[in-house]
Amino acid sequence: PVGEADARIALYTREFGKVVAHARGCRKHESKLSAHLEPCRIIRGRLIEKTTPRIVDTMTETTFPSIQKNHAALGRTLSFLGSLNEQTGEFAPDARVWEMCIAALHAFEKASCDDAVDALYAAERAAQNHMKHALGF
Repeated sequence: PVGEADARIALYTREFGKVVAHARGCRKHESKLSAHLEPCRIIRGRLIEKTTPRIVDTMTETTFPSIQKNHAALGRTLSFLGSLNEQTGEFAPDARVWEMCIAALHAFEKASCDDAVDALYAAERAAQNHMKHALGF
């Protein structure tokens, strides 16, 4: 059961691939999880499995502040991550997909720093092409 302050979070992990985990209480203002579960972050976390995976501890390893500040970049990055979420199944780890995802986040961050629309579009096209290749399309 998911409470009002809970959420289901899609994570892509190096070890397990995509995991949809229950984040208990993460929508509460004082939640220790919420800041670490913001989009476009690389985190270290601890998952436990009851009936469904649950994320219980997190620590942010890498943030992408330029993506967060640039609305166009955030939109493009979230669109890319949404596509990744739709095209991957749970518990199917793939090192190529993991590396592609990390590289794409860094590319979006660099394009956001440059604040150039052309660089952002180029980063998005490159990320989509790399994703197709990594997923075997």
